[in-house]
Amino acid sequence: DSMAHARQMLAAAERTGMIGELGLLILAQACAQIDAWRAAFGYCVPVAVNVSPLQLLAPGFADDVMQALARRNVPPALLSLEITESVAVTHMEQARGRIAQLRAHGIEVALDDFGTGFSSLNMLRSLPLRTVKIDRTLIEPLPARDATAVVKAICDLAATLELDVIAEGVETVAQSEALRAAGCHVMQ
Repeated sequence: DSMAHARQMLAAAERTGMIGELGLLILAQACAQIDAWRAAFGYCVPVAVNVSPLQLLAPGFADDVMQALARRNVPPALLSLEITESVAVTHMEQARGRIAQLRAHGIEVALDDFGTGFSSLNMLRSLPLRTVKIDRTLIEPLPARDATAVVKAICDLAATLELDVIAEGVETVAQSEALRAAGCHVMQ
C-alpha cells in the first residue's frame, strides 16, 4: 500500500531529523507544480500539502513557507497545509501560534484525519483552522444510521464554527448521498 509506505518514510525522516529538509523539498515541488498549472491553464485550484508536527513547530516554518511561495510567485491562497491532530493535541499553544502566523499570511490550514485519535471539540474551537477533514474510518460505515449521526454532528459543529468540512475516503454513491444529507458537500 503506497499510503503505508509514505507514512513509514515520513516516520523515518522524523526519526533521523531529515523531515525539515524533506518538508521544504515537498513545499518547493508543490509551489513549482502550482506555478506550472497556472502557466498552462491560467488558473489553479488550491493544493494541499501534509505538514509534519516537527515542521509545523519549527520556529521559522511560516517564513519558510512564504519563501517557497515567493520563489515561484504563488499566491498564498493557492496553498493549503494539512496538520494531524496529534500536533494539535500535544502542542496546542505552539500549534495555535504557528497556525495563526500562517493564516495571517493568507495560507489556510486544515486538520487532517479528524476523529481517529484524541481530537477534542475544544480543539476545533481553539485553533484558527479553516477546514476539518473527517477520517475515512468514520465515512466507511455510511449510510448506517449511527455513522450518519456522527458525521452530521461534526458537520453541524463545523458550520457553527465556520469551518469547511471534507470527507475522506468516499467510495460509494450511498456514502456520498449520506454525506450530502448530513451537510458535507466536499468529498475525496
